[in-house]
Amino acid sequence: MSCNSLEDTNFMLCKVPDLKYFLNQRGISCSFERKIELVRLCELARELNLEVLAIDGNADYEVMDTKRRTIVKNGENIIICSPSSIKVWNKDLRSMPNLQPCDVLVYFMTMCSWDNQRLQCYKNDNGFRLYMAGHIDNVTVSDVLQDSYRYIKATCVPETRQTATPYDVWVLIQDNGRVLSGGCTCVADNGTCKHCVALLFAVSDFSIRHQDRGTEVGTDVECVWDKPRKESVPMEVDDIDIRIDTKIPIKKTPTSKNYQAVKNVSTDSVRKELKAICKGTEALLLQTLFDEGDEESDDSEIEYVPTVFEVAKSNPDNVFDAMKEVFDKEAVEKIEQNTKEQSENPEWFKQRRGRITASIFSTILHFKFTDANENYLSKIILGQSRSFNTPSVNFGKMYESVARQMYTTDYKKIHKKSSVETNGLFVDIDNPYLGASPDGVVKCKCCGEGLMEIKCSFMYQNKTPKEACADHHYHVYLNENDEVKLKENSPWYIQIQGQLGVCKRKWCDFVLFTKKGYEVDRIYFDKHIYEQIVRKCKTFYERYIIDALVKMQ
Repeated sequence: MSCNSLEDTNFMLCKVPDLKYFLNQRGISCSFERKIELVRLCELARELNLEVLAIDGNADYEVMDTKRRTIVKNGENIIICSPSSIKVWNKDLRSMPNLQPCDVLVYFMTMCSWDNQRLQCYKNDNGFRLYMAGHIDNVTVSDVLQDSYRYIKATCVPETRQTATPYDVWVLIQDNGRVLSGGCTCVADNGTCKHCVALLFAVSDFSIRHQDRGTEVGTDVECVWDKPRKESVPMEVDDIDIRIDTKIPIKKTPTSKNYQAVKNVSTDSVRKELKAICKGTEALLLQTLFDEGDEESDDSEIEYVPTVFEVAKSNPDNVFDAMKEVFDKEAVEKIEQNTKEQSENPEWFKQRRGRITASIFSTILHFKFTDANENYLSKIILGQSRSFNTPSVNFGKMYESVARQMYTTDYKKIHKKSSVETNGLFVDIDNPYLGASPDGVVKCKCCGEGLMEIKCSFMYQNKTPKEACADHHYHVYLNENDEVKLKENSPWYIQIQGQLGVCKRKWCDFVLFTKKGYEVDRIYFDKHIYEQIVRKCKTFYERYIIDALVKMQ
């Protein structure tokens, strides 16, 4: 039902849009939607006998459109023709004015009313994003119209409806780079919309990339619009940011690539590096660092200690006694110093070969003896088996330094005068056929000296250590105080007890690490467990290892 008539209209039978239209015709604006309120306003308008206002909807637009195409020359206003009336547009952009970033800045400040904050954050503006996404295309330029003014026209693909008809965007620009106004076929069409902003960014970038388009060389060929090539920079998955709002930086998760623990640097290693730098140089400063007598071989920096194989070869009849005699306190300390960096140091492998190390103590304890001369354990001890390269092992290598750094940082916050040092291979001076390589030696004023053993959980890498305790078959559990504890029947527990016995320490901090965090359980030395380890290992060594050592070349 039409609501245009004032006479005998039942407003309750009209629809809401008709009621709003009735009010708007009479100069009454309304923002509410309730029909009863609109009906009351309509009835009031009828009582007041309000007439329809004679408003030409196109009048304001025509005034605005004329004003933005008006230039002043010699005190006289000159109206430039509308871009829609121009029939000839040039794809050759050699005659297009150079639009510099400063010209764009002036337009944004004077015509678009951009404040300082918006200017500083221009990269987050929708117009800049349209330009960066390549939405501006088909740029053409008109001939000079009046007093060195001309139009630059382009198409802009809508931001969301990219399959829809592109908008026609234009700017009126002077040859000196001054932008007078702009327009667009979008709803706004006032020269300040994001499509005009995108065009200005695009033309400015084009001007910078084609500064030679007006030179003799540049005029040999047409200079047509080209979109800047998108650089495809390979990125790792962890670095890809798929968020809509990228203003807030992502909190980095510690990984072995961005959170590398600092290793202890020895004087010898620094000296060795400096010597390598000095070679082939004539710098006076470097020449003063070393004497010519320092040209000794790298091997001389490692004090020689015989291996288990060499001792067994020289004393085949009484290997145990010979080992105790050779591997005294001084030799054991040298081995630990010579084997720092562990798996990165060839000497570490040499000294481990022929020794039962803590990583297989648990397997030795549960080993059932047979009459066979060799088995899989003896091959491991004698270095005859290949090292494992499984995903879990690789995960441990990757994240061990991360766990070490996190533990060290937190430990130093609580314990006075503390340090966490790397170490090499420890040898039990009472049982030299036993060795252990813990992940660190921990020292502090309050607790004394202990060890650290890190386990990086590959199985539960994406869960917290406490969540891993939900698996009753796993190595850890939660006690009544909601603390992560290492099970005493776990092979890791036997390994740590073996490390404490070999290294002659009273406690070891067991560190369980996942990508979600880490937990620490302090394990104290159990003398009885270590005595069991020694007895079983000695029997195993006598039965399977000694003869093999003597016979091996």
